[in-house]
Amino acid sequence: MQQNDDFYFDRKFLKAFIHLLYHFFPKNDCKSFILIIITLIFSIISEVAIYFIGMLPGQFFYVLLKKQTDQFWEIICIASLIYLGKSIILALTSLSINLLYLTFRKNITNAIHKRYFKGITAYKLINNSFEKIDNPDQRITQDVERMCKNLSEKILPPAIICPFIIGYYSYQTYKTVSIYGLLVIYIYFIVGTIVNKILINPLAKYTARVEKAEGNYRYKHVSIRDNSEQIALYRCQEFEKIQSNYIFKKLIKVQFIHCLWKIPNLIWQNFFDNTGGILGYALQFIPFILFQSYLHTETETLAKIISNNAFIYIYLINSFTRLTDIGIVFGDTAGILQRVEQLLLACKNMKNNEYSKLIPYKEEDKNINYIFNDVSLTTQYGQPIVKHFSLILNSNENLLINGVSGTGKTSLLRMIIGIWKNNSGEIFSKFNINDIEIIPQNSYLPVGHLSLYQQLLFPSIYDANSPDMVQKEKQLFQLFEDLNLLTTIKRLDYIYEKPDFEFINHLTPGEVQRLVFIRAIIKNPKLIILDESTNAVGVAMEGKMYEILNKNNIQYISVGHRDSLRQYHHKCLTLTGYGDFDLDIIKK
Repeated sequence: MQQNDDFYFDRKFLKAFIHLLYHFFPKNDCKSFILIIITLIFSIISEVAIYFIGMLPGQFFYVLLKKQTDQFWEIICIASLIYLGKSIILALTSLSINLLYLTFRKNITNAIHKRYFKGITAYKLINNSFEKIDNPDQRITQDVERMCKNLSEKILPPAIICPFIIGYYSYQTYKTVSIYGLLVIYIYFIVGTIVNKILINPLAKYTARVEKAEGNYRYKHVSIRDNSEQIALYRCQEFEKIQSNYIFKKLIKVQFIHCLWKIPNLIWQNFFDNTGGILGYALQFIPFILFQSYLHTETETLAKIISNNAFIYIYLINSFTRLTDIGIVFGDTAGILQRVEQLLLACKNMKNNEYSKLIPYKEEDKNINYIFNDVSLTTQYGQPIVKHFSLILNSNENLLINGVSGTGKTSLLRMIIGIWKNNSGEIFSKFNINDIEIIPQNSYLPVGHLSLYQQLLFPSIYDANSPDMVQKEKQLFQLFEDLNLLTTIKRLDYIYEKPDFEFINHLTPGEVQRLVFIRAIIKNPKLIILDESTNAVGVAMEGKMYEILNKNNIQYISVGHRDSLRQYHHKCLTLTGYGDFDLDIIKK
């Protein structure tokens, strides 16, 4: 049974938040810090405007009770100007907050990408060979987006400005209701904070569970989208409907529990916010009745004092309630933030995330390109693929690997290319990793509406000013002609234009295999590894592809089942299972 990796609003959250702060505010980029300062300045100006707006009702009461017409219209004009200034400041504050969100997201995403795309880190995470990081794609996209939006819009601005507001309005409150009234407000806040802490923990836990379930449900539909033709051919729509509904029901169940845990939080939030207004007026009891501070004050001035005092008390209480309201947002964000930090730490702490390096072969015999010396390899689950495997591959020899499905042919290629490490033995080679190209069993054309030329240059980046571009284009069109792709190229229009479709959805498997083959050839490698790379083309086209390899003096290692492949190779390695194998010379 799959275990839930639960997160809470606790010390671990605080530790994760502090760790992420280093990435929100990187040393080599001060934009986040500058935007925080700008947001703080705008917020302070906004609070000054709010203070003057809060004083307006008292002034209106005073001039209305005094029936002072001129002063009334003067206050109307002043109030209009204050509200205009407040509106402008709010717009500027909103802009700075949005820019802060974009900067936060850029910094965190760059920090993750820097580690995620290092070596084979992404490969190991996605294939669950390092820790149990569910849905890393969702964490990088959706979780980072929500976390940065909550922090920049709902958490940091009030958290930064509230201490200043609380300090100022605490002093103003102390002047009118003394220490007793101030203590009432502070006790009110402390009680609210304690209750919030109790209610937030389960909310943080179920927020993380919802994100995980959302990721699983989205991944299911991505899988259906990517395999729509296979689903239609298998006529398995009913099966996919049942499975999709099952995963969706798990999501709905977790979301339902999450909604239930939100109820006590919302009840407490609304109760705490609304009773703050009552408390603001209740505190008037202290100066007016308990201390008898305004016995000899005229009625007009008294109305102004009551209004001004009420605003000060209520705004101080409101500042505290804003802090407690942050708690609910923090509860929603705590689980997401820890999911992001968990991914970042997993990428950072991952060991053996580089391609395994082959031992350079420096012997005098220049005809030897590869030596496998007593090599053993197992899967990550301990299943043996080869045991005590030894082989010398000369420069004029090509190797064919075959065997029944499940014996580990592709796993052996993973070892040769360096994403798996052999358990024992040594592999010597005259080639380094940059001398080798691989054509995987599942051909990969990256998405992003890339031009055909960029698809063929992949993973290199297309440079229109490259000096060898003309030579490359000449080589490409010769290969298009040799592999009967000219008609396909004409159908796809100009090879340098970015299409409004994805090539993987508009090409046949055979066309994709030939294009990926061309991609490998134009890199001018010393060795090409082909994993079932001709199974979607006919025998005649297969012959043309191997003829091109031989013509370009490229050594190759092939995995395949066709008998026709034997004629292009010199040695055949047959994996028989459980680590056993047969190695024979192919007679021409």
